[in-house]
Amino acid sequence: MDKLNSSADRKMIISDVMRDICRYFNFGCSFIYLVDANRQATLFSAHRAYLDFEHLDHTIDLGERLDAKSYQELLECKNVNYDRLKIKTTLDEHMAEIFRAQALLLLPLTDKSGELMAFIGMADRRGESREGDQDLNFAHYILVVIGNYLRILLSAAKAEKMKNVLTTVINDTGVDVFVLDYYTDAILYMNASLRKRLDLSDEEIGNNPWQEFFGKEKAPEGFVKKENLVTKTGEFSGPKSWNMQVKDGSWRRFISTAFYWVDGRLAQSVSSIDITERVKREEQIRYYSEYDALTGLRNRHKLLLDCDDGIETLLKEKRKGYIGFCDLNHFKVINDTYGHDVGDELLRQIGAYFNENKETKDRVYRYAGDEFVLLFLDKDQAEVEKIIEQVKEDMKEPFLLGSQELVVSASLGVTCFPDDARTTSDLIHKADLRMYESKHRRRQEEQS
Repeated sequence: MDKLNSSADRKMIISDVMRDICRYFNFGCSFIYLVDANRQATLFSAHRAYLDFEHLDHTIDLGERLDAKSYQELLECKNVNYDRLKIKTTLDEHMAEIFRAQALLLLPLTDKSGELMAFIGMADRRGESREGDQDLNFAHYILVVIGNYLRILLSAAKAEKMKNVLTTVINDTGVDVFVLDYYTDAILYMNASLRKRLDLSDEEIGNNPWQEFFGKEKAPEGFVKKENLVTKTGEFSGPKSWNMQVKDGSWRRFISTAFYWVDGRLAQSVSSIDITERVKREEQIRYYSEYDALTGLRNRHKLLLDCDDGIETLLKEKRKGYIGFCDLNHFKVINDTYGHDVGDELLRQIGAYFNENKETKDRVYRYAGDEFVLLFLDKDQAEVEKIIEQVKEDMKEPFLLGSQELVVSASLGVTCFPDDARTTSDLIHKADLRMYESKHRRRQEEQS
């Protein structure tokens, strides 16, 4: 039985049997050809009963030697039985011509999908040592037995090859795959790439996956999603997907589906791919859509969104909110005198001031040029007035721009929701007007 565990020994056993039946039935040769997906038949095993028999080609191009109709007939027929002295079919004649045979007994072997995987047969009897069709029927029966055994071997070899290919695909395509017990979340399987990334051994299979992905005692909310994977009637509802950041800081796209594991238990396959770069690009795109590149402050687009959302909240909670409009004094003079590079550096430092000040952090937006808007949707009037005055005082401090210090100042105007206006655009517009009123009063004071 040990011989049956080796493919080489199996080939030898089959070859010995083919030799014996060739001799027993007095044929000139016996043969086995394997057929690939391109309809190329390659000689797998052969026995020649006499040395001058040269009718067996090493390869046969069935796609070239047989037309489509004859090839289909070969797939569908039980056998080819050609004898030049008896009635024969077109297919019999075509196959006899390929083997240059006076007599031919051939059995095609197809797989479960109906594709030709091999054919087995014998050609040219040297003499009728036995009489009648019963002899050939017996020979055909023996070929059927050998053919079935060969079909099992070829199917097993094909399945093993497919398994190896799929294993390679699963392990080498950059996709992490693991299988969990549906109810306990114990890991039943991990592919090689995931084991390598997590540095896991066989002994660690069985742990819960979040221990490996997150290093926590409990899974993050919704990590192994089961919602709607299996319906109330027990049917599988198809794959579900989600994005999540794992403990090494990378982002992964998870895809999960339910199925039955090899031991019959309900299981859940989870595959994931690294989408960190994609997430970073999306975050960068989102950042530049909401933040000003020069100052690092939120931009005008983000202001309008946040202000609209804030007004809805204020309406629901029946509270007041405030908007401040800030403009730098004499900024145009600075640009014209020192150049736009100095003006840009000043704006950057202004942005840094707002971001570092705990009272203004996350509430200041660059509106345009040297104009900024401050949202106070969670402060009362006294708190807002105190912050505004502090900003005015801080702006009077000199800014170091290169090798020189510049002293600037700011004018601010404030409006109240809902007392002054009830929409974002109206609130900003009125705050802008009050800022100009403040700027005008400041100029009058400077001139007096």
